[in-house]
Amino acid sequence: KQGFVTRYGIAGKYWLNWPIVLQEQVAPYLNEYLQELAQYEHSRGQMLASASQKTNFEVSDNNRPSPQTLQAQATQALLLASKWYQQFILTFPKDKQTPESTYRLGEALYEAQQYAESIHAFERYAYQHLQPNTHITTAHPKAAEAAYAAILAYQKIQLLPEAPLVALDLLGPVGSLDSLALQNNNPHSSWLDKQLIAQENFVNNFVDDPRASDILYSRMQQLFTLKRYDLAIAGATRLLDWQPKVQSDKRLASYLVTGHSQFALQQYALGETTYDQILQLLPDNDRRRLDIRDRLAASIYKQGEQNVSNNYLPLAVNDFLRVLAKTPGSAIRVNAQYDAATYLLEMQQWQQGIDLFEDFRRRFPKDKLTAGIQDKLIEAYQQNKNWQQAADELLVLHRANPESEEGRQALYVAAQYLNKIDNRPQALEAYRTYAHSYAKPFAEANEARFIMSEFYLASNEPSKRRFWLNKLIQADKQVQQSPDIERAVRTRYLAAMASNVFADDKLYVYKKIKLTQPLKASLAKKKTALNNALDAYNKTLDYKVEEFSTSANFSIAVIYHQLAKDLMTSSKPKNLNALELEQYDLLLEEQAYPFEEKAIDIHETNAKRSWQGSYDAWVQKSFSALEKLLPSRYNKQEKSVEVTDEIY
Repeated sequence: KQGFVTRYGIAGKYWLNWPIVLQEQVAPYLNEYLQELAQYEHSRGQMLASASQKTNFEVSDNNRPSPQTLQAQATQALLLASKWYQQFILTFPKDKQTPESTYRLGEALYEAQQYAESIHAFERYAYQHLQPNTHITTAHPKAAEAAYAAILAYQKIQLLPEAPLVALDLLGPVGSLDSLALQNNNPHSSWLDKQLIAQENFVNNFVDDPRASDILYSRMQQLFTLKRYDLAIAGATRLLDWQPKVQSDKRLASYLVTGHSQFALQQYALGETTYDQILQLLPDNDRRRLDIRDRLAASIYKQGEQNVSNNYLPLAVNDFLRVLAKTPGSAIRVNAQYDAATYLLEMQQWQQGIDLFEDFRRRFPKDKLTAGIQDKLIEAYQQNKNWQQAADELLVLHRANPESEEGRQALYVAAQYLNKIDNRPQALEAYRTYAHSYAKPFAEANEARFIMSEFYLASNEPSKRRFWLNKLIQADKQVQQSPDIERAVRTRYLAAMASNVFADDKLYVYKKIKLTQPLKASLAKKKTALNNALDAYNKTLDYKVEEFSTSANFSIAVIYHQLAKDLMTSSKPKNLNALELEQYDLLLEEQAYPFEEKAIDIHETNAKRSWQGSYDAWVQKSFSALEKLLPSRYNKQEKSVEVTDEIY
């Protein structure tokens, strides 16, 4: 029979040259013999393969072929069976046994580990009657089995050390499935791609097969592993819509693939919805909940980042705050809260940003982001006019590094803020520390000394005030002696002010001394105090600061007038008679007159400043004094005369 088939069959030298009449005469024999030969070799190959497996577990016998020999014989028989199956199919393409032979061909090739060729046989059997562009099929009884076997063959090929690049279709292309024809004509397609197409075809054409959902599940996972996320989502969606519903673990896996794929495709809003669904499906004690929670948080956070890139800051802040609300325990919550606070400050929503940053610092004191919060909080406090909180932060900054320029500036600004809100104890301490610690910059150091003097003026602590006033005078002297420091107007002004205070102290001492008997002794003491006061006011005048020059001139005039007045009202000797007492008064008047004249001259000098446009309180006081001292000139009453234009 083998010889007959070899000689007269389709592969022999006669068949193609015979007329139809001769082919029809031989055809019945070929039909019978080819089926018998194929089935015989197929069965023999299966028995030899089975024997080789059994031999592996039995005691070796020198007279028995080895397992390797048996397996080689089995493969040879199976390939020979494949040859007869192929000749039958090519000779009788429309025979009713051709579909069965096609299926058997696939089995024989698969068992001979010729997986690529077996795939074509299986897929031809499974899909050859599929109507183009429809899912309507008059499938053979084993169509689903063949399609499934093809999928297994694809998997086997991928396990081989060197998978073939192209599968040889000995029977020609199927032609009924565009996707299959495409992949068969593309030698560069991977076997995994071909397997995915085979899985898709199985699911599309054998929906009722109990294995369809499992194949769809496997395909979905493979697509996700290959990062073909759109296709993975489509597969997961189809699996979730499958009827009857798939098992809960597969539904959960479908949601996971969907959520992770959406995240990878930057479809973060969709991913958020999917992760919400997953959390509803997971039991409370499921260990995967933490990972899904973090994924949910990341999806929301990424939406915030997208809104930031689009400059939609209010929407971005809302997303970051949703991370805190929906996933407060997630790791990304740290970044979300920090970013929300940062962008709130950028939007000038000061108080809300402050609240978030303060909460952040309490919750995450050791986080690396916490180190950058202080500067942001200081700025926010300043902008929101939270002067106390700003000062507190600045004081912390100063204490952390008092030797640095940043620490110096922080202390000075903190002192200003505390002074602004009338927090006298803290402001006093801050300015005192600054004044004692920082000699430079000179202007700020000097201003701190002045403010210290003002504090003690308000608290009526004269000795402490004069300590700092003396510092102002010494600072001005230092400026004059140092070529490196420019003497500013403010420096001279403060020194003049301080000098004037000390001069007023001398005036006070001078005024307290009364002229008593013996007059010579008390007068000497009075003159000493007078000279001291004059020296002090002259020092004030040396600063040439108009405000304190007018004050000093007025006070000097007061000194001379006070001496004249004190002389006239001094106590008289008790042993004088009336004539002697009159002569004594005349004598005192002669002594007092020059001092009164001196006072008038100084007041007039002060008053004349008004002619140059200077008319402050002290010039005004000099005018008032002159009205009393020289009323004939400075206290004249104006007379108003009525003028009329009427003609008589």
